[in-house]
Amino acid sequence: MAEVATLQVGTAKLADRINAEHEACLVAAHSTLEHAIEAGRLLAEVKAALPHGALGPWLEANFDGSERTARAYMRLHARREELSQNGSTVAVLSIRDALKALAAPRSQGPPPVPGTVPLTPEQERGRRAKERKHQRRLQRAEFAIRSGNLEPPPDLSANDAAAWQQVLYEALALRGQNISNVIDALGHSLHILVNHADPEAVGRYLVEARVGYEEAEKRADQLAELREGAAWLQRVLDACKAVHIYPSV
Repeated sequence: MAEVATLQVGTAKLADRINAEHEACLVAAHSTLEHAIEAGRLLAEVKAALPHGALGPWLEANFDGSERTARAYMRLHARREELSQNGSTVAVLSIRDALKALAAPRSQGPPPVPGTVPLTPEQERGRRAKERKHQRRLQRAEFAIRSGNLEPPPDLSANDAAAWQQVLYEALALRGQNISNVIDALGHSLHILVNHADPEAVGRYLVEARVGYEEAEKRADQLAELREGAAWLQRVLDACKAVHIYPSV
């Protein structure tokens, strides 16, 4: 999980703020829910910067609370507008009461759209199953993009294989939506390395002999990723120069 480790460095600056909001949640009697919502906003920012499935390990390494607490904060932030519909609700509700208030309407489903027929429970289950299946396809497409093997997986059904190219395009589009957070994390990681890692020492570490086959293979992979990343960064700087973002480059 080298990619996760790199992004953990990039998101570390958010960890202190998230933990501060979590601590404020525990001690501020009258603004507990507001702090929980703000912690949820910051956690959502972290999640957007990490690859799929990496939030749990990040929380374990950086968050003082439990993963269940973190996900409750994120749920409160995602549905904060529902809590604000009744004026001062957010100021007086406890976290538990707010979560209960959000859970009740959810079990009943969204209000019907005028002119449409509400889904039956069986249709609703089918809709959710279809969404889960599509999310799994997107996850596989994201892995394919990272690995460089864009061929349809051999175990796909005929229909899924026919739609594989479109799923790849969608996964790439989702990547583009998160590019701001990813660039921010990358810039912060590079800033830390520039100021705290001696280049010669890092170079010696990457090519050090007699470290065992598996360790040597891992370091060789890291070196290859750095070379590829350096070439990409140079292309970014060249593009910036071409459009006069950095005239002095």
